Amino acid sequence: MAKHQHTEKIEAYLTGQLKPDETVLFEQEMAKDEELAIEVSMRRLEHDAMELLLEKDLKAKLGKWKDNPPPNPYDAPASPPNHGFSWKKWLPFLGLAILVFSGLWYFMQPKEAAVQPNNWPVDTPAAPTTPQPQPNVPVATDEEKGTGTEPQAPATNPKNDKPPVQQNSRYLALANDNYDVADFSSGLKGAGSEKSVFELAAEAFDAKQYAKTIELLAKKEAGNESQVRYLRGHALFNLKRYGQAATEFKAVADNEFAPDFLSAQWYLALSYLAQGPNNSAQFLKLVEELADAKNQHPRQVDAAKLLAGFNAIK
Repeated sequence: MAKHQHTEKIEAYLTGQLKPDETVLFEQEMAKDEELAIEVSMRRLEHDAMELLLEKDLKAKLGKWKDNPPPNPYDAPASPPNHGFSWKKWLPFLGLAILVFSGLWYFMQPKEAAVQPNNWPVDTPAAPTTPQPQPNVPVATDEEKGTGTEPQAPATNPKNDKPPVQQNSRYLALANDNYDVADFSSGLKGAGSEKSVFELAAEAFDAKQYAKTIELLAKKEAGNESQVRYLRGHALFNLKRYGQAATEFKAVADNEFAPDFLSAQWYLALSYLAQGPNNSAQFLKLVEELADAKNQHPRQVDAAKLLAGFNAIK
């Protein structure tokens, strides 16, 4: 691929201009190509830095104009007509144009802030569900889906009158309220003076340096795979990358010989819940198993309460 095409594809991915199938292929390519993943991460940081600078500049201008607004040309006393060019009368309009341009630039920037990992499995998007036909509700075409254009939705939810966005936020809030994690770095001090990569990653996680945690765990010498994936799942969850967190937790939960096998099941359920209705079937299946007293899961009581909270939202 030519370099300009390579760069254009990265920009299209970061700004959400790729179609869903192209996005999946590109993320799979990142998972295989470490240099590509690093370049994507660097460009995302550039986007975030530009966004921050523009936001600070806009806030500074707004604060300055609030304390010292430009004079209103219509309040000035009448004066003899001046047929020559006067740049002073255009100052308010120039300021307004700068304000509008800065605002448009700010809202057009992508809002993805998390650093992409460079060698863990890429999320497989959830299978699209077929919407039930509703009267007077337009259906999005393939072109509209590819460009981000969405059809107009009905004003209310006929099932329970809860806006989908509000309902999703309740799922996320319920997941975060039930999320807790132990201190990873306690009891991991090595006998020698030099710490292992996993110990450094655990200390970074306890210091809430989640991106650094992921970078350290990407090294080959990080240690046991199940421990690495379990800790990486927690780092991704705290970065609000719930789909990727679910992938890591599921890999540990499927391994009955992993030390964190049972805990991974609980955090996998929370990762499903945080993604909202799209993963409700997976969440329900798992949390009902955990809440079953016959399984004697350590989180059985917590799972029963979590299930009750989920049903209350529905």
